[in-house]
Amino acid sequence: MVWPMVHGLYGQAAAEAGRAEPFALAVDTLADLVTASGGFYELYNSVTGKVDGGWQGGASGHADHFVSQPDQTWSATAYLRLIHEGLFGLTFTDDSLRLAPCLPSTWGPVSLRGLRYRGMTLDVRLSGGGSRVESCTVDGLAGDPVVAADGQGHHTVEVALTD
Repeated sequence: MVWPMVHGLYGQAAAEAGRAEPFALAVDTLADLVTASGGFYELYNSVTGKVDGGWQGGASGHADHFVSQPDQTWSATAYLRLIHEGLFGLTFTDDSLRLAPCLPSTWGPVSLRGLRYRGMTLDVRLSGGGSRVESCTVDGLAGDPVVAADGQGHHTVEVALTD
């Protein structure tokens, strides 16, 4: 069975390890399952990709088939985590927002616009591919991929990545 919550943890671990291709596979697989089923379900069949709760042994010793439940927020959260913490590498600390992105090379440039962070609205753009930051600008000024928590207003963060 594919349990999206666990699948998301695998993808997140791949992103944190800088493994862009396994990360991409995790995101693409989960997106395909959700698209084909029309929503975020609890479990999917690992062979067919169909929504399937699976089989579970009962007290009587025989296995019972159960139904995969729809509208599972933990499944949706796993996907959002892959995007926010995996793809964009967003880590919120007491004093800043740090970015450690993992961008698969075949995805091209990606953007996250309108991200609310404390008193700011951020537009984040990733380009290149990989998990090593080649360059970063915040409002056109070169620096580290970090946004201080005490800022105000609208800011643009651009991060170029390489393997």
